[in-house]
Amino acid sequence: MALFAAVFCLIGLACLLFASDVRKPLRLLAVLNMSYGIGTIVLCVLYFNELTKWGLAYFPIEVVVIIALASLEWFASIIPMKR
Repeated sequence: MALFAAVFCLIGLACLLFASDVRKPLRLLAVLNMSYGIGTIVLCVLYFNELTKWGLAYFPIEVVVIIALASLEWFASIIPMKR
């Protein structure tokens, strides 16, 4: 799952450096991050009995951060750009 996060980071960096209009890439990143958050929830449910106390503490916080990030990306992608 860390590989997905690294790829999302590279996509965001590439968009920041090379895209003239970042709204569409931001929307893509929002969808990818939301999918990552949902995937994390699914894996936590499937492997709940194998999670340690640290895992039980970490993953809910991670999901909240990812969903907050995806929400910010989504809302930033729908705001009209100033000219």
